Parts: sequence; C-alpha cells; structure tokens
Amino acid sequence: MEVLVDYVSEMHGALLKENRAIFVDPWFVDHRLGKARSFKAATYKGRVFSDPKLAGYLTKEGKKLGGDVDTVYGPMIWGINHWVGLAINIRTWSFQVFDSDRSLRSMDEVMVIMSPIAQMLPYLVRKVCPAEFLLGHGLELFVVERMEFVYQNRRSGDCGLVAVKFMELSSIGVEQPGVADLTDNAVDIFRK
Repeated sequence: MEVLVDYVSEMHGALLKENRAIFVDPWFVDHRLGKARSFKAATYKGRVFSDPKLAGYLTKEGKKLGGDVDTVYGPMIWGINHWVGLAINIRTWSFQVFDSDRSLRSMDEVMVIMSPIAQMLPYLVRKVCPAEFLLGHGLELFVVERMEFVYQNRRSGDCGLVAVKFMELSSIGVEQPGVADLTDNAVDIFRK
C-alpha cells in the first residue's frame, strides 16, 4: 500500500498541490486508531496529539495542514483484510469513505469503525492548523459519508488497489468514481 500511495502521490504531485491535497501513508490512519483508547480515557483530549512524529508529518514545508492542504487522502484497513480509501476534507469538516465492497459491512458497522477518527480529527486539526483556518468549527465530530455509487469489486485481493484508485480519481476531480471509471477489466490492467 505504501508503494501504491507513493506512486500516485508522485504521479499527481503538481495537481495535488494545486488542489491543496496530499496522500498519506497507511500508518497515518492506523496511528490515529492506535490513539483511540488513550483519547477516550483522557480528561484533556488535546494532549493525546502531542506526538512530534504526527505533528511534524502534518506541518512539513509545502504540506502544512490548513496552510497548504485542505484534503488528506489515506488508505485504511478494516479488520485484517479489507482496505478502503478515505478523503478527509478539513474545509467541509467531513470525510468520505470509498469502499469497494459495501456488502461486507452495514452503515452502522462503518460508523462504529469510523467514530474514533471522527471524534479525534477535530482535536488534531486544532493542534496543527492555524486558528483562522478553522472557520468557526469547534470540536464537533467530522461527518462520515460512505460513498454510495462507487465501483464494487468483490474479488478477493483487489480492495487495496481499488482503494488507492478511488483516492486517485477523487484527488483529480472525479467526485463519485463509479462503474464508468472502474471495471473488473480495468482493475486487472491496474494490477499489471
């Protein structure tokens, strides 16, 4: 997944910069989830995000969240074997979930998985973004939207590749990567 994310990020580097977007490695979302227990238990939730690795990652020159970047694209693994793509938009205080096999989980199950991230993101954004960028957003949860009309691939082993492709298409302006954009034959070609 890291190789795919790096490849797409390099291939579309200029367009991503123009669109104020970045791709993050899989560890980014996994790192967030790793903080869920300490976040839930913390009295002062902002302290959970004093991690210098994370803050440094989101404040790199030219890739500063809130300064240079509005949208963060990252893959997320559900369980041990299903990848989805995320498009986190801090301007709209929301994120989209690109799931190539919606039959695996109901929306209620998706919300259980995504709730920790939706709860933690406001604290993270407040930590690394300039105050003027917050546009009046407080600590309310990020809105979670699972994309409805995206290509569905039920073949085992394609979900990671398809998740990265969903993020790539979204990052270049395709709002709902559907069956016109992806097919089983196209996924076979992407694998090559």
